[in-house]
Amino acid sequence: MLEERVQRLELDLAEVKADLKAIRADIHSSKADLSYLRGRAEQMPTTLQLIGFAVAVFVAAGVLQIFQ
Repeated sequence: MLEERVQRLELDLAEVKADLKAIRADIHSSKADLSYLRGRAEQMPTTLQLIGFAVAVFVAAGVLQIFQ
């Protein structure tokens, strides 16, 4: 009776170990994806840069109207 319970526990523990390995692989993959996304987000322009670009376009349009 005790040996059967121990065997069942050992089998269950083996399944838990296999599940943990799969979870670790998923976490590693998720970390790589997050690193990629972080790099992409860092390359995006800031709000100040976007406002500066819009102002530059309006200034350029105004300058063109003055000299035409």
